[in-house]
Amino acid sequence: MKLQTKLNLATGIILFITLSIMIVVDLVHDREIYFHNQKEFLEQSAESLRNLLAKAQNIDEVVRTTRAFAPVISRPDRDNTYIVIADHNDIILAGTLYAAEGRSLKDLKMYQEGLPKRSSIMAAIFFHRHPAIHVIMPFPLHPSVTGEAEPVRGQIFISRSLDKEYREFLIEFTIMGIYAILLLTFLIGLFTYFFHHFITAPVNRLISGLKKVEDGNWEARVTVEHKDEIGTITEAFNRMAHQLQTTVEHMLRVEKMTTLGEMAARVAHEIRNPLVPIGGLANNLANKMPAGSRERSHLELIVREVKRLEKILESILIFTKQTPPALKDNDVNKIIAVSIRIVELYVEQGKIVIETDLASNIPPISCDEGLLEQALVNLFYNSVQAMEETGGTLRVKSSYLSNRERIVLEVTDTGGGIMEKDIHRIFDPFFTTKESGTGLGLSIVHQIVTSHHGDLMVHNHPGEGVTFIIELPVRQPAAEPEPMRPHKPTKDAGK
Repeated sequence: MKLQTKLNLATGIILFITLSIMIVVDLVHDREIYFHNQKEFLEQSAESLRNLLAKAQNIDEVVRTTRAFAPVISRPDRDNTYIVIADHNDIILAGTLYAAEGRSLKDLKMYQEGLPKRSSIMAAIFFHRHPAIHVIMPFPLHPSVTGEAEPVRGQIFISRSLDKEYREFLIEFTIMGIYAILLLTFLIGLFTYFFHHFITAPVNRLISGLKKVEDGNWEARVTVEHKDEIGTITEAFNRMAHQLQTTVEHMLRVEKMTTLGEMAARVAHEIRNPLVPIGGLANNLANKMPAGSRERSHLELIVREVKRLEKILESILIFTKQTPPALKDNDVNKIIAVSIRIVELYVEQGKIVIETDLASNIPPISCDEGLLEQALVNLFYNSVQAMEETGGTLRVKSSYLSNRERIVLEVTDTGGGIMEKDIHRIFDPFFTTKESGTGLGLSIVHQIVTSHHGDLMVHNHPGEGVTFIIELPVRQPAAEPEPMRPHKPTKDAGK
């Protein structure tokens, strides 16, 4: 049984019991007051009749007095009220029950029911089929009425049937019960709606997110719709999922890079050994061949390809050599300016425009100047190569987040962006969409930024361009690593 079903059932039972008790108590309280007033009226009436009967001198006066008094307490719109006068021997002398005159009072069924008084009127309501109020009061009978030598004790017996009140009570109780059921249904529906909206639905979304993460979907997040306790738990889950995703991606990347690095280093070493003499011999032979000859052209092609292979091997060796950066305080805007000047040497004049927006309030940051320059040059080359055919604008922006003590570098191009199917692979080693290149440019950038405890993000706009964002802390952690010698930047950006 689900939690909502349990709570709905428990709430329904509690509300039903509460409403039932409130209705019964209210109705019974009203009836108790009504019955108390009726009994008090009958007792006062019996007291008045007793005073009148005490003056009667004979049986005829008793009969006339009783019959004259009957309309005073009768209710034409209600069930009958009966008056019975009996002598000391319980023989009925007069009353509204004419057929009972001369009979014994004890033979009357209503009198028998009136003697063993109920504990309460509530008991009469719920456990008696024909509830009634009975009043029995003694009074002195004149000797001339009974023929006795002295006055004797007679009895006034008044019985008022409450059948109609009882039926009205049942009808009212039924109507109130129907209203209670309707109200209960409405309250349960209202409770179900609010419980589902504010508790069940957020909890189900949270459970769904947990299952997705459990199944290996590290990108699963849960929308926070309410700022309450469940919203706080959801925010904590999203932070945990993000940290878990970052950790898993980092572990997978480290494992992949370690494996690829070991393999690439061995392959590069085996290829580089014979490649150097091949290039040297081809260059010497080319110099000995006549200019413009077919043989010289083939040899020069060999020399060019050897140099291209050497650059690829150099990129592989840079990528696999993961020694810590040499940290010093540097002006990041100066590093940006130097990197731009390097890239401008490869930019066709007038075809690609480079714009800068460098903040003046950036403090010196702790970084490896050579490695950061290499990362920026790779990013700039990546953007330039994306705009080689169509031209465009390369925008470089720097800013300082003082509240977080981090600097932000943004590199934006108008080269058409990255295909959605490739966006999750652009930082993978050896992934490239160009016909030539190693696919290590962005991998090296990611490696350098990570080694500085920074973050590298990409905002892709297919058909327009792409923005790479580098966030770096102004101060690095206290434990400084061993210095790392900067390497020559590689032209390939691996996009």
